[in-house]
Amino acid sequence: MRLDVALPSRRRAISLTPLIDVVFILLLFFMLSSTFLQWRQIDLSTPGETATEARRSSASTC
Repeated sequence: MRLDVALPSRRRAISLTPLIDVVFILLLFFMLSSTFLQWRQIDLSTPGETATEARRSSASTC
């Protein structure tokens, strides 16, 4: 009587190249489809600066 013994099958390694491609495509999609906030300027005055000088300098930079 012959018994069928299952040979141990080789484990196939998962190729990382297609996975990395998918990750880059998803990253590109989310970067292009997202909305970015506009950066806002914060007015800071130094201790040696008076309030009117600070307003003048901020008005000239805008």
